Amino acid sequence: MATRAQLVEALLEFPAPDRAEAARTLLESLDREDADDSVNVDAAWRGEIARRVQEVESGAVELEDGPAALSRLRDHARARLERRRS
Repeated sequence: MATRAQLVEALLEFPAPDRAEAARTLLESLDREDADDSVNVDAAWRGEIARRVQEVESGAVELEDGPAALSRLRDHARARLERRRS
């Protein structure tokens, strides 16, 4: 079996239209793989969302107001920065 370098070298000897078609075919194969990965990621996110909704609805977790959460995070970051400086 030819190495990748040998395949590339051989393809570079083809006329431009043939090289373009080869490139197009290779790119399409990557798109198909990306689509498969996207389906898996979408399924994983749907599962994660369902789990989080169930936790909220069951009362297992408590929601926090967005601005309050950001303020708390800023305070935490500020305190860490001050500790590093001292």
